Amino acid sequence: MKTTFLSLIILLIAVYAYSQDNAQSEYKEWKTSEDEYVNFDIGKYFTPDIVRNQLVIGFGLDSDYSHVNSKNTEFAETSFRGVLNNNKYFAGGIASDFSRYVNTRRKISNLAINLSLNEDYTSRKQSVTYKDSVLNYVNNFVNNVSTNKLGIDWWNKWYFSKLFFLNYNVSGGISHDFRREEIKNPTTEGESKRNQFIFNVSPRIGAGYGRIENVEDARQAVYIANALSKRNILSKNNYFGTLFNIQLVYSLF
Repeated sequence: MKTTFLSLIILLIAVYAYSQDNAQSEYKEWKTSEDEYVNFDIGKYFTPDIVRNQLVIGFGLDSDYSHVNSKNTEFAETSFRGVLNNNKYFAGGIASDFSRYVNTRRKISNLAINLSLNEDYTSRKQSVTYKDSVLNYVNNFVNNVSTNKLGIDWWNKWYFSKLFFLNYNVSGGISHDFRREEIKNPTTEGESKRNQFIFNVSPRIGAGYGRIENVEDARQAVYIANALSKRNILSKNNYFGTLFNIQLVYSLF
């Protein structure tokens, strides 16, 4: 019995050691090493044509309502009868972001459009009642806030030759802010409003020389190809065709 138990422990230790060694070997495959693809010149890599569009839309709603009625039944000691409170709150918003990115040999462009619509409404009403109705009074407070914004940023770089380019950028925005506040109680009564529009635009233009290629995807593709080749999944003959075909499809979509 002792021999069987000892053999079982030794077997478990051997299996664990093998699995750990195998896991380390799998991890090492993804590290840079001197192999058949180490001579790939990343400096000669050109970013393939890229067109990417992205649209994100978000909605948000928040509301709260409370109704509290407090009564006093001890009329003999005080003339106070009760208080009635009604509170309302509502907030809603829509946010939308659109972006378009283009990278070709002749043009690098980035367009971003941001739109946000927000509405906040708060209402508080308090009614106080006394035994003598002449002393009854009401407190009212209403606050309404509306904020809307539209922003645009358009950045372009046109290449006239291999490295000479014209750079121009236009950014701007429109915002509308509306606020209304109403107060009514025995001592104060009034209403205030504010309606504000803001418009801004900022154009820029310039020229330059040079280009920076994004080689991140190419490096990752080379590392993946190394690991697959060690498992004999990729052959030496079809490596570059498969690599850059996958890279081009990934970038376009």
